[in-house]
Amino acid sequence: MKNLGLCAAWFGAMMVGNTSAALAADAAAPRPERIALISRADAMLAAQTTMDACVKRGKHPLVVVKDARGYVWAWISDDQTSVAALITGNQKANAVLDFKTPGKVLMARLESDKQFAAQHGNDPRYYFGLGAYPIYKQDTLVAVLASGGATGPIDEECVLEGLKALPWASIQPVTDNKAQ
Repeated sequence: MKNLGLCAAWFGAMMVGNTSAALAADAAAPRPERIALISRADAMLAAQTTMDACVKRGKHPLVVVKDARGYVWAWISDDQTSVAALITGNQKANAVLDFKTPGKVLMARLESDKQFAAQHGNDPRYYFGLGAYPIYKQDTLVAVLASGGATGPIDEECVLEGLKALPWASIQPVTDNKAQ
């Protein structure tokens, strides 16, 4: 609520021409930690590789990369991307980010866990489907990569190609990899 008040103060000051008040309101606003969990270059590489893989298959999804805090680092669509893809791609990313689990695992859980389905199945923030993965660097969740609108199996194939563009990336923490 405090951020909303600061935004309103900044906007109000700008509307009446009080630049110094606007700058003071902006300076008082809290700043998110700026540690880059994933670089812009890596986010764009994964997103573009995913998009290219889908376009080669005749599909035009939304591809999104969000860092572990939920900030968007890449958002790619094209002139043929549907409105539904714009929605589902983002909802898939939200689900993977919040549950730190690949979309296909969440999809299976939705079918097998009635309590999970009742609690989250109709939540408009989420779409549980193929084509969304967490991105780990060592044991740290750094981002999620999601594709929506191609069809589940093609979204899945395309995202896996996008992940291959990041040689350091894993879809689970390294300690989980060692246990298997």
